[in-house]
Amino acid sequence: MEKPPLELAQRYVKSGKFLWNAAMFVWRVDALTAELRRLQREVHAGVREIAAAWESRDQEQVTARVWATLPNVTIDNGVMENSSRVAVVPAEMGWSDVGDWHGLGELIDHDDLGNSVRGDLVQIDTTNSVVWSESNRMVATVGMDNVIVVDTEDALLVIDCSRSQEVRKIVVLLKAATRAKLT
Repeated sequence: MEKPPLELAQRYVKSGKFLWNAAMFVWRVDALTAELRRLQREVHAGVREIAAAWESRDQEQVTARVWATLPNVTIDNGVMENSSRVAVVPAEMGWSDVGDWHGLGELIDHDDLGNSVRGDLVQIDTTNSVVWSESNRMVATVGMDNVIVVDTEDALLVIDCSRSQEVRKIVVLLKAATRAKLT
């Protein structure tokens, strides 16, 4: 169960009968696609449409159009919690929640001011921040602390690190904006 309510999570831990799913999956493609077809028909159809266009000149347009219409469901909720074709292998290993930009920033090198940077950054008094640029634009910050800046070709995100889990909310709005733009 992904993110169970606190009381239920405490019961799981206390019982000693549950393992933590760190979302590290290994599967055969045919097994996963069969489960997608059975449990998430809309996702399966969308993935097949994207795959069919993958090496074509329409790849980007098809991917953007289809991706924006797919249901917002995680592999955990949509497949793993509902499949009978799942096995768990207990293991102890390092883990970090790279499910958000703050988590990613914790994994990459920091400068002397605590900033994790990928891309070109010019800064004045910027500390404890994550700056990720894929756009080839220079990122400039002044007087920032504990922020995340993600600059891609199609969007710019600026968010306080303490609210990094809220990115999921803005992704919903971005998908809606993309759908509106495509129609």
